[in-house]
Amino acid sequence: MKNCLPFGTFFAAAALLCLCPEKSSAEPLRDMLESECLSPAAAAAFFGEAVLRVEEFFDGGETYAFSIDGIPVSLSFRDADVTVTSRGMTAVVSSGGAPFAPLVAGISVGTFDLFSQYLFWPSVAYEGPGKIIGRRAQRFLVVAPSDVWAPVAAVRVWLDSKFYYPIAWDALDGDGALVRRFRLRSLIRGKDGEWGPKRMDIFSVVDRRRSHIEVVGHGNGD
Repeated sequence: MKNCLPFGTFFAAAALLCLCPEKSSAEPLRDMLESECLSPAAAAAFFGEAVLRVEEFFDGGETYAFSIDGIPVSLSFRDADVTVTSRGMTAVVSSGGAPFAPLVAGISVGTFDLFSQYLFWPSVAYEGPGKIIGRRAQRFLVVAPSDVWAPVAAVRVWLDSKFYYPIAWDALDGDGALVRRFRLRSLIRGKDGEWGPKRMDIFSVVDRRRSHIEVVGHGNGD
């Protein structure tokens, strides 16, 4: 697989250098997504579209009902804060807090597992096309801006070539060893016609625990 060099931010398309063969600037982005390595500008545009779609999914005021290892958990998003309700208990947590701190007692899923904060880290490298969980995807490596995300130093993420959504990611420590693994198992189409996650699996290397997550409903939190 051919690799591309890091770019400072996905908006800085001109700063992205790519080792892939040159593609005609007139060639549509969609025609390049199946198997070709994207040009620097196309890779930046692709990553930017993925960020926008994740932002829309977690738009302020939305409430999502999850089943996490059989435990009902409701999450309401307001800016950087998330209101968590489960089994009669309610708490407000910060999406920028301890990445793997359990959202509620009895589960091992934290904010990092659900909110895709790594997509907003400024150091991104495009690594080229690939296939994972049976779907074609574009692969990026995103480096953590500081040790606030420890033990995670970087995230390798696969963005679906059709839906732009993160369908898999591996969280890596400073030595490149696997810390956490996410795999999307199915998608659901929202009322606005956009696609979002339905069933997901999280595997933690630290405690060798696998968690199963399902979105069971969502609506406006107002």
